Amino acid sequence: MSKTFTRNRQWLNPVEHEDTGAISWHVEGGVYEAEAEITIRDCDRQIKLDFGARDKKELNQRIKKLNMLIDALEDVKQNLGEAFKHYQSIKGR
Repeated sequence: MSKTFTRNRQWLNPVEHEDTGAISWHVEGGVYEAEAEITIRDCDRQIKLDFGARDKKELNQRIKKLNMLIDALEDVKQNLGEAFKHYQSIKGR
């Protein structure tokens, strides 16, 4: 018997914005594995990431995968502002 631990969706843009980006995720414990999936949608593009694990080794690999994604997102977040400042300085010439 499966048990859902979390299931959620959030829009990535304000309601009045023309883009239709969203992120959704769910985590379930089932008969065959612990299953987790993240779906990221932006305009007409979509990516699904799977994090299913059937044993401790796979769980550790999935946690490592999540940490790498979090690190990459944090890096983009930290550098986007600097890149925008640079863009504005070039644009203002």
